[in-house]
Order: sequence, then C-alpha cells, then structure tokens
Amino acid sequence: SATQQLSLLLLGGGALALLPVVLAPAHPWTWLGTLLALLASAGVVLGWFHHGLVRNLRTAERFARDLAACNLTTVAPDTGAPPLDALARSLYQIQVNLSAVVGDVRTEVGGLLHAAQRIAQDGHDLYARTGVQSDSLAQAASAMEELSSTVRQTAETATRVAQDSAQSAEVARRGGA
Repeated sequence: SATQQLSLLLLGGGALALLPVVLAPAHPWTWLGTLLALLASAGVVLGWFHHGLVRNLRTAERFARDLAACNLTTVAPDTGAPPLDALARSLYQIQVNLSAVVGDVRTEVGGLLHAAQRIAQDGHDLYARTGVQSDSLAQAASAMEELSSTVRQTAETATRVAQDSAQSAEVARRGGA
C-alpha cells in the first residue's frame, strides 16, 4: 500500500543520511554531508508523496467532473490512499444513487408515455364514435323533418277533405230537401 511504500522510502532516506557518518566519522564536514543527505532524502520523499497525492487527487477530480457532467458510465478510481479512498467511495456511492434515480425516472417516463398513448387512442376512438353518432343524429333529424312535412301535408289534406266533405254534405242536404 501507499503507507508501506512511504515507510520504506523514509527508512531508505534515513539510511542514506547516515551513510556519511558511518563512512567518515572523523571528518569535520561530516555533519554537513549528513544534513545534505537528509535534505536530499526528505526532498525525494516529499516529491514522491506530492506526485502520488496530486495524481490521486486529479483522478478523483476527473471522476467528480464526470459525475457533475452526468456521465454515469465512468469507472470509480482506485486511489490506494486511505483518505482519498474514502472520497472515491463516496463519489462512487453518488454515482450509484444517481444511476438509480435516472433508472427510476426512465421507468416513470415510460409509464407516462404509455398512458399518454392510451389516452390519445381512447380520444381518437371517442372522436370516431361521436362522428358516427353525429351522422346518425343528422340522418334521424332529416327523417324527422321529412316525417313532420308529411304529417303537415296529411293534416292539410285531411282539413281540405273535411271541408270538401262538409261542403258536399251541405250540397247534398240542400239538394235533397
């Protein structure tokens, strides 16, 4: 793991720093060499740590940016560093939750689409039935109008026949008297 690698690097740097002391204990500049070796090993350790940290942070940042852009197909990063691993797991949990929400929304929209299509079909069917009924009503109204006209003509004819009959009866009564 990253912690084990860091520990080995620090031990190696410490051993490197003690090398001038072991090799030349009597030399007056030994402390300066030791200090330089310590600084060099500290620089190497800090550089390694910085490189690993920045790389892992950039990986986590890239994953977070993909999530922010609604790219839910991105694979969660494996940083290997404990604090960044917790961040990566949290981002992964966000990705899982967003995927579930998107799936639920897709399901609901599909249901709404099906319901809307059914309503449209039922509306079309109602329109067709209403049209047929309207045509039937128009035909019935036309037939009623014809029947009404025929009844009126029959009533007028009956009135005339009654008047003619009354006149004929009057003429017959006068002629027979």
